[in-house]
Amino acid sequence: MQSRNHWPNSVPALKQATAGKKSIHAMVALSSLLLLVFSLGAWVLTNHQPAFAQTVTPAMGVNLAWAGDSDGDFLFADAMKTYRLQAAPGQSNPPSVDANGWLQGDFTAFLWDGSFLTHTTGTYALRFNGKANISVGLVSSTITNQAYDAASNTTTATINITQESSANITFTNTQRDSNSATNTGITNVQLMLPTSPGASTSYSFNTTFTSAVKNFVNRFVAIRFMDTTAANGNTETNWSDRALPQRSQEGKASWEYAIQFCNETGKDAYINVPERATDAYITNLANLFKYGSDASGNVYTSAQANPAHPPLNSNLHLYIEFSNELWNGMFQQMHDNHDSAVAEVNAGGSPLNYDGATGDWTWAWRRIGKRIHDISVIFRSVFGDGAMPSTGNAQIRPLLEWQYGNAQDTAHTELSFLDAYYNNGDGTQHVSNPHPVNYFLYGGGGAAYSGVKNASATTIDDMYNSGLDTGVVGGTVVQDVQWASQYGLHDVAYEGGFQIGGDNLSTLQKQANLDPRAQNMEVQAQTTFTQSGGELLMYFDSSSTNYGLAQPTVLDSTPKLQAIDQMNQSGVTFTPTPITSPTPTPAPGQQATITQASSTPTIDGNANDAVWGSATSYSLNNAIGSPSGFSASYQSAWDSTNLYYLVKVNDATFSSHNDMVEVYIDPTNDRGSTYDGLDMQYQFASNSSTVLQWSGGTQGSNTTGITFANATVSGGYQVEIKIPWTTLHTTPSAGKVISMDLDVQQDTTSKNKLFWCSTIDNDWTNPSLFGAGTLQSGGSSTPTPTPTPGGSLPSPWQNQDIGSVGLAGSATANNGSFTVKGSGNDIWDTADAFQYAYQPLNGDGTIVARIDSQQNTDGWAKAGVMIRESLSATSTHALMALTPGNGTVFQRRTSTGGGSSSTAGATATAPSWVKLQRAGNTFTGALSSDGSNWTVVGSDTISMATNVYVGLAVTAHNNSVLNTTTFSQVSVTGSGSGTPSNLSQNKPTTASSIENSGVGPGYAVDGNQSTRWSSLYSDPQWLQVDLGATHQIREVKLFWETAYGKAYQIQVSNDGSNWTTISTQSNGSGGNEDLTGLTGSGRYVRIYATQRGTSWGYSLYEFQVFGV
Repeated sequence: MQSRNHWPNSVPALKQATAGKKSIHAMVALSSLLLLVFSLGAWVLTNHQPAFAQTVTPAMGVNLAWAGDSDGDFLFADAMKTYRLQAAPGQSNPPSVDANGWLQGDFTAFLWDGSFLTHTTGTYALRFNGKANISVGLVSSTITNQAYDAASNTTTATINITQESSANITFTNTQRDSNSATNTGITNVQLMLPTSPGASTSYSFNTTFTSAVKNFVNRFVAIRFMDTTAANGNTETNWSDRALPQRSQEGKASWEYAIQFCNETGKDAYINVPERATDAYITNLANLFKYGSDASGNVYTSAQANPAHPPLNSNLHLYIEFSNELWNGMFQQMHDNHDSAVAEVNAGGSPLNYDGATGDWTWAWRRIGKRIHDISVIFRSVFGDGAMPSTGNAQIRPLLEWQYGNAQDTAHTELSFLDAYYNNGDGTQHVSNPHPVNYFLYGGGGAAYSGVKNASATTIDDMYNSGLDTGVVGGTVVQDVQWASQYGLHDVAYEGGFQIGGDNLSTLQKQANLDPRAQNMEVQAQTTFTQSGGELLMYFDSSSTNYGLAQPTVLDSTPKLQAIDQMNQSGVTFTPTPITSPTPTPAPGQQATITQASSTPTIDGNANDAVWGSATSYSLNNAIGSPSGFSASYQSAWDSTNLYYLVKVNDATFSSHNDMVEVYIDPTNDRGSTYDGLDMQYQFASNSSTVLQWSGGTQGSNTTGITFANATVSGGYQVEIKIPWTTLHTTPSAGKVISMDLDVQQDTTSKNKLFWCSTIDNDWTNPSLFGAGTLQSGGSSTPTPTPTPGGSLPSPWQNQDIGSVGLAGSATANNGSFTVKGSGNDIWDTADAFQYAYQPLNGDGTIVARIDSQQNTDGWAKAGVMIRESLSATSTHALMALTPGNGTVFQRRTSTGGGSSSTAGATATAPSWVKLQRAGNTFTGALSSDGSNWTVVGSDTISMATNVYVGLAVTAHNNSVLNTTTFSQVSVTGSGSGTPSNLSQNKPTTASSIENSGVGPGYAVDGNQSTRWSSLYSDPQWLQVDLGATHQIREVKLFWETAYGKAYQIQVSNDGSNWTTISTQSNGSGGNEDLTGLTGSGRYVRIYATQRGTSWGYSLYEFQVFGV
């Protein structure tokens, strides 16, 4: 269970449709819903047909609570199964236990805490072997009918409790039998609860579970035993570590009781396998559910005529999850899984890095998929193929549960790994007997919680009047369904439901959860879940204080429980939502370079260290509220020990109020929409030396080694910050990317802020709003050029990323073979995102290439040959491409910024030949299996300029990965560029500063006059281009945006340090300036600007350098 104090940005609540009532028995609810989902799938494939409102009884399960004293579930009819052991009066410690878990001396059993548990009055029946003096404490009670039968060595008594209060029972002068010494203990102690609150009759001694909990779960189709069997922090490794049915169940119930409970109630079981469990443990677990165990807990390995502990009934399903929330740093199992993944890779021969992946968190997420795969294989070996997911109504249903909405890229990383490795889905043979993901798994998904939009309102009316916040149910569940359906899986939400307040709810929020309006909210939330394509929702939970459907016990009805009853009776009515392809983890809105420091900065606020003279400065321009007379910028640096920030704030009045700098960091760059255990928010106040740390709205203490210092400067102040990498639980390396954001709050009482990346004040709840910072090597302040030419491509080939890509692509050539690596969401619709290796083409021409291999990063990944009018994302183009899962396509965009169209060709996979030809404005794409015999796939008329770009295009159709494709026998026929050479285009470019990462220096040399470089708002500033070789400079063209330079110099240099001025402008007026007749030579050319023409910085669409 994750922290849920705050919710992601909401999606408007869906209005429930009205329709006739339709009642479906709960036992067939799941199969009915699956039929609906399969029908939905058919509708999605033909989505031109209208969708109609449908009414179904949703499949609803429940998480049972902790098995312990004060358990509001009243799970066990025998209170002694879950007592809390205490020392008897006069003793300092409780006694030891024997081999069967029975105490070997006098003791006190704490039965329940009356502040949590009610309905405890009535008659209790006591029985044990041996003799003892009995007393009941903390509560008004009487003990009657105490008797000892020597023949059976059994003591019995009747206890009548007449007060709702905490209670304990003490056994003194204990004897194992009449011949034993005193203080030797008793055995087989049972204390049977009243059959109902206040009843004068008790459960029989052979009753295991109360009717209270059985009646409660009768509403649901499945029972999740996560808390009941103590999955969180569970360190069971070997089968001998497990809880046995004959011993105390306090805090952790045995697997046998989970099986027995489901058998007695007729409900499906949902279990969580401990993270540390060995394969031998899992094999025993499978045999236990298949065959049962004897009275001592020894597992059978074949069917028994009369098993002491029977197996799960064959008509019941078993859902199996590997541990719980292995992405959640609050739980030990996340760290155990990570450490196990690292150890496995370091040992060698692990599939976790089959592709050379080096990220330890990638290994950790993959290990989650690997272990549920292993669990599935082991259960298949015990139950047989007929019980597994590859059949229609599988009894055994392994589940892969991720962080909802693919947060931290968990769904994508785990599912794509399972497909690539165990299904040879990447085109490489890893296993000899490959199978698709749904051969091993039945389902997957994430949590599905909902709440009100304003949970922090000061009145309950205001909370409910704010409306249902369906940010998870209506937002991330849709994504969970997309990921599940892409791999043929059923969507199962392991937790969820309507709740106000999360883990740390206030008294008012607790009252709000019991408000009658919660009933309708719960129905709305379930309706949205079902409409989104969710199939089974496991409500969290039965009776806990914060989340319980029934509070304080399962005997108490609440509005939320009434909602469950209402939906079982009347169903939910909704219109199906089409299931589309999943959206990869979002790319950051801003990107920064984090400069490597050659020496350790001194944290004194004075910023005298060398690194601050070279680190790139970024302004905080996104205003929240109404900051006045207020501006800020930051720089960042790193070394092997620490991450550093320098924040400069212009606020002349800050001394009269309290400013605050906030730094948000996600060291794994997973871009999740909710905080996990590694996401951090730090606060540095201008009037304090204490750093505060928060995580998703909850204050923490992860501040070890963090220091900062403020210093007053002219017009404001500046802050230097040092954060150890160990505190962030990560290891730095050049090229590593972290998610981060910064804001400065002007006067902490006014909440006026300036952000670097986010445009809304939700960084404290939603890390996906962060920008990204890349650790740069060598201490250079040079940002990564955007775009850059390929360093190992033969002339005239160049390469660059087109559009917004999540990862930087590349292109290399070796002995006539091209390797192109590209990220990007797609080449489609109105804008593209891909890696392009290209050369100029003048007029008509043809490109031919053999696609030797194509990585399967997505069924719609594309690799092929392209002719493109410009290097902008929205350019007109024609593309003849191959896809891993959808055959060949001839694709085109016939107008700049317009939509895309596609013609499907034959089904083909690499190796295949592709060809694209331009004849005037006619573009034709063709396919061949041998490079000689061609089949035309499509042709279209596209109006393009004479001078265009021709080349090789690769998109991963997934912004969080790179697709690697190899080409050979590439040929381009036609004329080269007919225009004079622009020496600066796509050359490495640096600048004195950038306003934000969307206006970096590379945009001034990309040949695209819709992109630009823009500096900070100060003088002087410079933009420099490296031509790669010395040239005679004859002409420079400047294409200014509104923010132009009034006074500047054009300078050349052979070493990038010593400059010679070849042109001076003292009264520039902006627009397009063509500086001709220049005389000078150099490898480096820059504009050095000394006076701005506006109050903004300097902004250039293009910086073009011509020469010989």
